[in-house]
Amino acid sequence: MNLQENIKKVLREETFKDEVKKMILDDGVKDTAALFGGFDNLIKVLGYDEVSEYVYQYLTENYYPDYGWSDHEYNREEVGRHGSVSFYVDDMLTFDYILYENGYKKLEVYPWIYNELDDIFENYEWKSVIKQWFQDNTGLKVDRVE
Repeated sequence: MNLQENIKKVLREETFKDEVKKMILDDGVKDTAALFGGFDNLIKVLGYDEVSEYVYQYLTENYYPDYGWSDHEYNREEVGRHGSVSFYVDDMLTFDYILYENGYKKLEVYPWIYNELDDIFENYEWKSVIKQWFQDNTGLKVDRVE
């Protein structure tokens, strides 16, 4: 293959990736991944360097709390008062944030969502992404995700 053919091939591949990324923005990670036969295949097409971005987007698309994200200051006050705060998605308990006496802060992910994330992102480290996603949305620091 000569240089021009290689350039054309790369441009076609990049155009295809751009179209897939547009699909993700328009239709969401979950639906786009389904078209490719799962998240694993989608990432093979797009490349592994953006996995965290897509996991973060998936979390944002699918796990918005029933009553929205509270103000960060309100969340800190609730934890200060009660030592914990719970979050519901689709009327199901999804996350418990717990502040221990020694200052340790843990995010517990309930089995229904934990198993779903493990099934979808089994080959990828989603716990570090959910930690960042949760911190960004609540303003609560997390030491560990379980």
